[in-house]
Amino acid sequence: MLAGEIAKAAQIARFMREAIDSRPMAGPWAMDSYNFFPMLNNYIFSGLNMSGITLSDELPFKKRFEKYFEDANIYIKSSEYYYSILGISKGGVLKIFDKNRKKLICSDCGYWGRLKSGKVVSSQSLDTDRKVILGDNRAELTSHFSNARQKVFSPFLFIIFRFVTLFLEIFPFKGYFVKYILTKTLICGKGKIACSLLRTVRYDEQEISVMDRIIGLDKVELNFLARGDKFTTVHMGSSKYFQKSELIATTLKGNDLMPKVKDAKEIILEEVIKI
Repeated sequence: MLAGEIAKAAQIARFMREAIDSRPMAGPWAMDSYNFFPMLNNYIFSGLNMSGITLSDELPFKKRFEKYFEDANIYIKSSEYYYSILGISKGGVLKIFDKNRKKLICSDCGYWGRLKSGKVVSSQSLDTDRKVILGDNRAELTSHFSNARQKVFSPFLFIIFRFVTLFLEIFPFKGYFVKYILTKTLICGKGKIACSLLRTVRYDEQEISVMDRIIGLDKVELNFLARGDKFTTVHMGSSKYFQKSELIATTLKGNDLMPKVKDAKEIILEEVIKI
């Protein structure tokens, strides 16, 4: 829909159109009844606006470069063989795409565990001020494990929520304030525990290595700890639809780390993703 105004939007749309037949992403075929028609509407308008669009420049991911986006706190590394995205604010989550095969080959969303108290914790915690050290073809960061809120709406809470949203539409200024409070409480306001992930990612031309050091294990009581290829600690109503690419990505080591964690103060895990 922005193709006529922004050249890069036209390039992205044309590139994504090539993948519709193989369906590696979440399109209308993956939507539920509530989001099917809004998605279909987007596809129709996009199709109408793509007619007559000519493309010349390549998309950035096809080039060799590296860039740190400070505001988004994301680090991009693109070699001749792969395109990788490191989400620093979310605890070092990592995606790696094979350029030649045009597919996702690695999805690493960090670690999640369960305390003896029953609470779920994860290294994937949102911190927009998280620092990263970049240089010598590597990235280093630290992420504290935090409680993952798993609030599920009951019918009563859902009704209250709808009344609140109607109130906020009448008083927009108060709405922004309440939105800020909810964001801080439900997304950013998670309690940290005495356990941390120290992640180092090294970039070579045809491979990426990840070394994780989890410290403070003797200060918490874990019943379970594992590495997750795709998960999120923040609930989004219109997300988590099935994507075919999830079945293709490399399975990472660490489905059950409890044998390593038992009686240990810290553990070290290393993974090499070859392209």
